[in-house]
Amino acid sequence: MLNLKKNKKQVCANCHFLYLNRESYPTGEPAHFGLNINERDNIRIGNFDAVTKTKEGLFFDCHQNVWSEWDKSSRNNEYRQKIINETSRKGSNCFVAYKPGMLLTDAKELQKRNFEAYQASKVRRYAIVALWISGFALVVSIVFSIITILKK
Repeated sequence: MLNLKKNKKQVCANCHFLYLNRESYPTGEPAHFGLNINERDNIRIGNFDAVTKTKEGLFFDCHQNVWSEWDKSSRNNEYRQKIINETSRKGSNCFVAYKPGMLLTDAKELQKRNFEAYQASKVRRYAIVALWISGFALVVSIVFSIITILKK
């Protein structure tokens, strides 16, 4: 069973946007299939066949288009292990931790909010640095003013 506390590593196996995609869909529209907890557990231990063998014509896909197995040559377990379980997505705006029951639209909204919060923290950081610089300049200006007054 999935233990969310143990799976804090930011890899695709723990990302909400890891999906199965249909190779050819009759209507021409994309078909994405979410992965349940047991399928994600199999993926984490490298048992990819347990997921794909039960669902013919499907391949792993990142719903954020970071990577895809659309090219059949990439559909091997060595590639999957590297991309899904080993490549760190830390610091990536495309990673949203998997939460059972969360809809894809909610994950996208959470991703958007996380990105906005990150941008706001950068702006705050720059503002704080600017305040420290202006404060230092003010102190230096006061010190020089006092020195000038004392010399007279």
